Amino acid sequence: MLDDGEQRKLTLNQVLLREVNEQIRSLSTSFGETGTISVVCECARDGCMVLLPVSVEDYEAVRHIPTRFFLAEGHEIAGVETVVEETPDYIVVEKTGASAPVAIRMDPRSHHTEVPWGIDE
Repeated sequence: MLDDGEQRKLTLNQVLLREVNEQIRSLSTSFGETGTISVVCECARDGCMVLLPVSVEDYEAVRHIPTRFFLAEGHEIAGVETVVEETPDYIVVEKTGASAPVAIRMDPRSHHTEVPWGIDE
């Protein structure tokens, strides 16, 4: 099991990838994309650049909860995040423990997000 400091560091890496995907989403909107976009896997693995096809609707649903991230299957870290959704193209994980408050604080959409019960900022 990772200690709190390690969990927070890994989450910061994932938050950075979430920011990249927010830019991809923003650009896709500029070009009128309303169907499917390709986002970067938001896992904590160094150098992972797996692209995941995600519908714009699903992307927005996941982004509504700041502790959730898109990952390629098998890229999750047990004890740090929990798989909350599985699709043929990607999984969605929810951060737990010391990593959850970091994900919440660093959420670029914090002005209109929901915080799941039991997660303290």
